[in-house]
Order: sequence, then structure tokens, then C-alpha cells
Amino acid sequence: MVKRKKNRKGLKEWGQALLLAFILALLIKGLVVQSFMVASPQMEKTILTGDFIMVNKIQYGARLPITLLSVPFFSSAYSELIQLPQIRMPGFGSIKHNDLIVFNYPVQFDPPIDKKENMVKRCIGLPGDTIKINSKKVFVNNIPNICTSSLQFNYRVVTNNKVIDNEFLEKYEINEGGMVSDIGIYDFTLDFERYKQIKADKNIRYIRELKDFPGENSRYIFPIGHYFSFNKDYFGPLVVPYKGQVIQLSTHNIEIYKILLTEYEGNSVEIKNYKIFINGKKTTKYTIKHDYYFVMDDNRDNAKDSRYWGFLPKSHIIGKASFIWFSYNKSKGAIRWRRMFKHLF
Repeated sequence: MVKRKKNRKGLKEWGQALLLAFILALLIKGLVVQSFMVASPQMEKTILTGDFIMVNKIQYGARLPITLLSVPFFSSAYSELIQLPQIRMPGFGSIKHNDLIVFNYPVQFDPPIDKKENMVKRCIGLPGDTIKINSKKVFVNNIPNICTSSLQFNYRVVTNNKVIDNEFLEKYEINEGGMVSDIGIYDFTLDFERYKQIKADKNIRYIRELKDFPGENSRYIFPIGHYFSFNKDYFGPLVVPYKGQVIQLSTHNIEIYKILLTEYEGNSVEIKNYKIFINGKKTTKYTIKHDYYFVMDDNRDNAKDSRYWGFLPKSHIIGKASFIWFSYNKSKGAIRWRRMFKHLF
């Protein structure tokens, strides 16, 4: 009988310890750090597909959970029955230019904010900044944006009638692109270091950077509409909205602000007879309620960033990408040991 009581007491203590550990893990995941796997090549060569990155939530201030009824560690298992207000804890610092930030994809409108897809991109524009891109060169407040990481662009590569094989691709670590013509014309995504190496290769006739002309291929670039013709290589100037900013509205610039006004700031917007109505009232101005950011991918020509979908609301920001704690190359079935615990900047 005594032994049975001891066993029950031991099981109870184990259960309490496991429950405490589970609660502690939830608190750490929700308020301190969180891990997620990168599943797209949009930040290569800075972050590779298969990298597991650690997100620092306390740097900018942890965002408290919004969707209360959800299964821990299973992001797709939740109920929207109870939605808490957005509250962010005080942080130890603020977002700076070129920070790598992790956020919930803002134009994924159906799920709650904290259940939208996680993304990581580089912060180019802070609230109030003016962004301009001229021939792929990024300017912030008319000053060239200097990024120390390896940016990638698309290049046209022409060989001396030589077929580029897997050995060539592995030698120069080329993961994207392929043949354009069987006479030795290829398009590849490269950083500047690999561009120089390929240019010096004896089997390459010439290599050049691919660019859009001004006004070209603007159909899917923000803001989508009749009055703007930005593209990925020629963009702006465009001011990043900030809290308290009073914007003048017209039927020409409403394309810039419509998603912001409706989806992020909770207004209704109508345009009748070339007049703008916000929440049923005719107006020509609006005061911005929140801060916004402008983000870009390091893989600049194969991107899914603010050039395509617009401004990032502060409410969607999860934290700062801190380091890679594990990396797995799925195509080769191998661990990338050299990337383990690599600091991100």
C-alpha cells in the first residue's frame, strides 16, 4: 500500500513538472524567441531554403497572442471565436534600416493577424521615409541604401557554345534559373561575387544584368491602378506612412492607401463621382493611425516584397531574425554544417 502511494506521488510530481515545462515553453515561444523554417528562396544568399532561424521577439517588444483559442505549436489549428486586442510589450530597441524582420504576411486577409503566413525580409524604409528605386539602386530619403549582405539579381549568361551542366551549377552555387536557348543562352540568379567569377570563366562569352525599362512590367507592382507605372527596378518616390501623418486623398492616389485604410485601419472606403467617402463621409484627407514599414527581399529580382503588395503594418511584425540554428539542404539530403549558428545581419 505504501509503495502504491509513493508511485502515485511520483506520477503526480512528474505530471506537475511536465505541465510547468509546457507552460514555460509556451511563454518562451510567445514572448521571447521563436523558431521557424524558411521555405522560399526570396532571401538568398542571405537566408537559404531549409534554414531554421531564431526570431528575437523582445528586441522590438513581444506582441501578445491575438487568437486565444488555438492549439499550441500547431498554427493551423485555431478558432476565431475569441480575438484579443493587439498589445505589444515594451522592447529593448527599435527597428532600424536593413534589419531582418519576421512578420505575418499582411495581404493574406482571411486569417487573424497572428495566424497569417510568417515571412522574413529586410527593412528598407521606416515610417516617414521616402523610398525610390532607380535602375535597381535603392535610395532612402535620397541617400543610397547600403546593404552589407549578398544581394542577388538576374543575369543573362551566354556561353561559347558550351552546354552548362550540373558541375558548372554546383561550382558557382547556382540555385535558380536555366536555359533560355539551346545555343548557349541562360538566365541565372547571382550575387555580385558569383557574377565576377562567371564573367572570368573561359567558357563564358559575356554576362549582363537583366533590367526592366521604366514603365515596363508594372501590372503587378504596387500600387496597382491607372495612375502609377512603377516596376521592380524603377519604383517611387513613395513615402512610407507614419502614425499621425495627415495625407491628402484624391482619386489619383487612393490606390496607394486603399488597402491601408480598409484592411489595416478598419475603415470603409467608397469612390462616387470622383469623390472619396471614408465611413460614409466625404473627405479629402485622412490621419494615419499606425506606423508602417517598407521591406525588400535580398533576392531582388525573384521577390515577394513591398514593391508588390505595399506597406507592412507594425501590428504584423513578430520580431528580429537573429541567427540560423539549423540548416538542411533538402535537394541534397544533407545538413549544411557551415550555416549552423550563423548570425544574421
